[in-house]
Amino acid sequence: LAAALGAVVLVGITASLSYPGMLVLASRVRPDATGAVLGVVSTVGSLVVILGAPAIGALFSASGGFSLPFALLALLPAAAVWATAGLPRDRG
Repeated sequence: LAAALGAVVLVGITASLSYPGMLVLASRVRPDATGAVLGVVSTVGSLVVILGAPAIGALFSASGGFSLPFALLALLPAAAVWATAGLPRDRG
């Protein structure tokens, strides 16, 4: 139980670390529409949760175990890096 609680706290902390950077980046990219940029980012994040949870459940039902769903979840950070690799970088 202690390990599970520690893991939940660790995931919570690491999941929230990118949000301040996202706020700063949004204000630099579109200083005139920072709120709109953050709205789009939040919407995309919500859609991933709304669509991803049933998809993981369907994979669990289809495969009968958590190996395939967790393997695909582990690939998400790699997919995010690949998808954002071509974005312009702030050199300042």
